[in-house]
Amino acid sequence: EGRPMAYHHEPARAKLPYPLCALAFYAIYGLGFFILLTLVLNHHPLFPLDTENIHWVRSWLFTTVFDYYGAALCLCGIILSTEGILVGGLWSLGCCLLGTPVCCIYMMYRIHRFRTLKLAAPEEDYERIQ
Repeated sequence: EGRPMAYHHEPARAKLPYPLCALAFYAIYGLGFFILLTLVLNHHPLFPLDTENIHWVRSWLFTTVFDYYGAALCLCGIILSTEGILVGGLWSLGCCLLGTPVCCIYMMYRIHRFRTLKLAAPEEDYERIQ
């Protein structure tokens, strides 16, 4: 209760309603990407670059997109858990549809608002932040 108001936004914070579902989602996505990357590297090695081969280009484009969304969805999980469904959903939509610029703006917002990127600050940090 001694937390500064600017840092304490518990009502907006959403706990994952189904943490096991989220755990399963990230485990399946991570394993799926690992399998995809292994297959692509086996069939179409990254080096030497084979940009004239349409199969190589398609495989690496698909793999890169799958990789980006894996990282973006990890960030979206943190955003949704921190900001709540409505605000977090809007940030997440921006991250997924507009990409890196929105992800960076969210990071800048977190740094500006909380003076840290820590997911959970120790109690002694609350005084320093204020």
